[in-house]
Amino acid sequence: MNDMNALRRTRTICSGIAAHGSKSRESQSRLKHLAGWGRLGLSLVMAFLLSGLSLIAHGQAPNARASGPSPHGDMPVGVYLDDLPIAFPISPFLKDGTTMVPLRALSEALGFTVQWHESGTIVCQKGDTAIELTIGSTLVTVNNREVALAQPPQLVDGHTVVPLRFFSEAMDYVVKWDAQSRSALVISPKEKLPVWGFYALGSSEYSSWEDFFGDKYPYPLVPGPDSPASNVAGAILGWFAVDAEGRVTDEDSDYGFRRPDAWGSAMIGMEAGGSQAIAMYFGDNRKGRLSSLLADPLKRERLAMSIASSATSFDGAAIDFEGLGLDPSERERDAVNFTAFLEALRQYLQDRPLMVIVQPLNGHYLGYDHKRIGEIADAVILMAYGYEDPRVPTPAAPWNKVEEAIRLELEQVPAGKLILGVPAYGTLYAVEDNPPEGDGEGNRNPGNTAGGSPTVTLLSRPAARDPVGGKIPAGEGDAGIETASPETYDPYLSCHYSTWESECITYHAFTESNRTLAARASLAKRHGLAGIAIWRLGLLQPGWLDALLEVASQVR
Repeated sequence: MNDMNALRRTRTICSGIAAHGSKSRESQSRLKHLAGWGRLGLSLVMAFLLSGLSLIAHGQAPNARASGPSPHGDMPVGVYLDDLPIAFPISPFLKDGTTMVPLRALSEALGFTVQWHESGTIVCQKGDTAIELTIGSTLVTVNNREVALAQPPQLVDGHTVVPLRFFSEAMDYVVKWDAQSRSALVISPKEKLPVWGFYALGSSEYSSWEDFFGDKYPYPLVPGPDSPASNVAGAILGWFAVDAEGRVTDEDSDYGFRRPDAWGSAMIGMEAGGSQAIAMYFGDNRKGRLSSLLADPLKRERLAMSIASSATSFDGAAIDFEGLGLDPSERERDAVNFTAFLEALRQYLQDRPLMVIVQPLNGHYLGYDHKRIGEIADAVILMAYGYEDPRVPTPAAPWNKVEEAIRLELEQVPAGKLILGVPAYGTLYAVEDNPPEGDGEGNRNPGNTAGGSPTVTLLSRPAARDPVGGKIPAGEGDAGIETASPETYDPYLSCHYSTWESECITYHAFTESNRTLAARASLAKRHGLAGIAIWRLGLLQPGWLDALLEVASQVR
């Protein structure tokens, strides 16, 4: 969350690049261009662009990951739940027109329990629905009512596979089949999913006010029934920071965590809309300053008292202390000291809610005792983003990393306390060819005709609302020419992707949208989490609340 200043520059950077696009590329050309990155870079690119991460056009069904026959002779198919993959141990396949999928993975994705009995029967249950089946038999019972299946459950490579449509629809899911891509699209029923938004001071172009209240500042004076402020759970207000001495400030100049001049109007609007206002306190561990602060018992105690005191005007407090545990030798000490601070803060806050924002267990910062944090806090917000690699074009929150982060966190924190942090920003990279090395006099070195490795630059983190893409400016009397590859949505990248060239530079854009926001919200539903928290308000596309209400029955 410490990239606010970079986000403010995004629109200028993106629009500048968009004015100089020239020629688009197909995937194979992109991979050839990137082949000079070396073994590490190439393996990462291949993981994202070839290993099942098929790029699909917006509004279309995904392409099946595999194209060849499965070991049992049937053709594999793609299966996607709410626009995102399901982690199947073997590929789903089509058998005589019926999509067959591994039962255990399906049960985890759809949220029903599976019990194997010594008699050979299997019982699947979710709520009031119970399905009893037997391997090899087409007859199953649903709530004591006998039903015939098109294909019997069977064992494949040690996994029980069952008909996808029957089991999904029995659990109130909708299944659609896309013949062109050979994909089954599963849509979950709507459920209540509380939504929080990080509210931070931004420019007029990236106004948290506009995203939260639905109009430009200072309107509306009272949020209407369709305003996000009248629908979502609340806002986590990035108005405070902690300095190296442990003092709380609302005028942080390093990362922009400052209280806006019109903070009183925002508070009144939140109260009128019925949304909670949570004060967030940001701290970072540059040069070890946060580690040093937390290691001092007196400063730690004083900080806890100051935060509790300043949070009295709000509905609760959220702690966002980032960067602990990068040094393996300091991880245990950081975790112990941070826990001690939270224990003190918990006492001073008394019965007021405490949220703690944590970095993922599959990230670099491991100086946190996640289990103990889950015991102390009323809610834990998992920052399941920021996975972008400065060396290789990658998205901020690819599905495999987010899914892994959730599963690891659920081993430490109850699902009823865990809130999934989702990004409203993407990544934009430039890859520039480096010319072959010469002899210093303008002559190429015959021994290095291939040139050096391309230079990769993470240019910006474009907001979901930003247009990103290549375009040749219009000439006299002519319309401009769009040159970026068609924007595609890929479920494995969990975002949109496009690429274009300009002056020997190849641009790669991984962008977010209302579609990706809804997909990430559905992933939180899939795991039974306590909600989502969007980083941040001010970056979203118009209509973002409507997109969430397509997958959630209620967002507060």
